[in-house]
Amino acid sequence: MKLFKNFIKIGLTVISLPLLSSCKSDEPGVNNAANSILDFDGERLKMVANYYFSYDDEGRLTKIDGNSQNLQIDYENATLEYNGDIASVKFNKNGYISELSASWNEKENELYHSTGNGAMKYSYDSNGHLVSISLTSQETGFYEGETFNLEVNYTTNLKWTNDNLTAAEISGYEMENGDKYNYTERYDISYGDQANVFYQIPLLISQFIYSSEDDLFLLSCVGLMGKGPAYLPTRCFEEDYSENNIEEDFYYSQTYTMSFQLNGNGSLSFETSSWHAGNYFDPSLSIGSDSLSDKNFATRTIEACHYIYSFFSTRNEVFNSEKHNKGGIRDFFIKQHTKK
Repeated sequence: MKLFKNFIKIGLTVISLPLLSSCKSDEPGVNNAANSILDFDGERLKMVANYYFSYDDEGRLTKIDGNSQNLQIDYENATLEYNGDIASVKFNKNGYISELSASWNEKENELYHSTGNGAMKYSYDSNGHLVSISLTSQETGFYEGETFNLEVNYTTNLKWTNDNLTAAEISGYEMENGDKYNYTERYDISYGDQANVFYQIPLLISQFIYSSEDDLFLLSCVGLMGKGPAYLPTRCFEEDYSENNIEEDFYYSQTYTMSFQLNGNGSLSFETSSWHAGNYFDPSLSIGSDSLSDKNFATRTIEACHYIYSFFSTRNEVFNSEKHNKGGIRDFFIKQHTKK
């Protein structure tokens, strides 16, 4: 989906989180977390695409399993565990996630070691819409005999018009050993007349805008990142570009069209998204010209998924999936456009 993002996936052998070891939650939002979980006439979202959702006896999301990933929330200790690594999590008074933070101390082998910390903060308007995400992180270490210092700073701003998400911008920079990489993504979203009865956040929108980092976007599918739009989107135009002193700049644009099938009560049943190539410019791949070029790729379906629901039960269902290529907490906070 994100053609230009190179997220580092590293198997962790050491992680140090001393501030989280004995922290009991006294955040008032923890007690309201169940209120933010979407209720579909007595049902909860059980599965979307290949991900399975489990809930506790208070109706709060406790676990997401699928695609060889595992995400769990411990409300008593206010932690979020992702494939065995732990971050602290905070909720606001409406039960929406307001902050995720973590520190890490990784050593894959003698050639790689890093220590760092990061935080993501989420802000909402009075109608329960997510309006901004700020991501900051710092990391130092060595890789194949060379030391590095990495700083990451990104902000996502979401624009809501008449209860619909109509535009978003993700912009910021990564600085490695003094080399700065500036990166921006912009989205414009159009709507039809198909009502979104339960204010769900469609999968494509959640993946691109609410979080492109591993599986965090799934939290928005059940309501933990605020309300979705009043109507269902039909089109999303995206453009990405960079301005940096590490490698040549690039520009990229594309359009997605979306369609939905609904259940009898108006909840999402099936979502299809199609990708239409736009303009793409990358001097490192062009031959004899730096002009903008249209690659004219064929339209193709990139996402087709079912939404499955079940009546609320206190029983946590376990989905057994083979574990491989797992990401870690660090991946939430290090976008890593730059190259080590």
